[in-house]
Amino acid sequence: MITGINCVYTEAKLRIATKGTVKAGTVLGEITEGNILAPYKSDSVDGSQTPCYILADDVENTTSGSLDVDNVRVIAYGQINGNALILAKAEDTIATIRTALKNSGILVMNVQEGIGE
Repeated sequence: MITGINCVYTEAKLRIATKGTVKAGTVLGEITEGNILAPYKSDSVDGSQTPCYILADDVENTTSGSLDVDNVRVIAYGQINGNALILAKAEDTIATIRTALKNSGILVMNVQEGIGE
């Protein structure tokens, strides 16, 4: 589970394209048709190329094909540790999506961990 500061959570439908687990902290975009979320990828053309939510809990697809999962908990607003975010496409970076997330109400913070230990 990922947490943040002053976060507002909501439930949404998540599309998982292949078998496997989508990890908490994954940046999500919204597919234009059907109001379904999918992992953000900058080269998508279905609307999910615009980051707007953060997955709050791990979600698993145990089927061999695409699966739409209802009532998935996502962060819609708040402050998030940038180090906890996961991008589905290796070439994408948090720096390139920081402004888009901010425009959606998610402020990506640079958190130094381990200070004072």
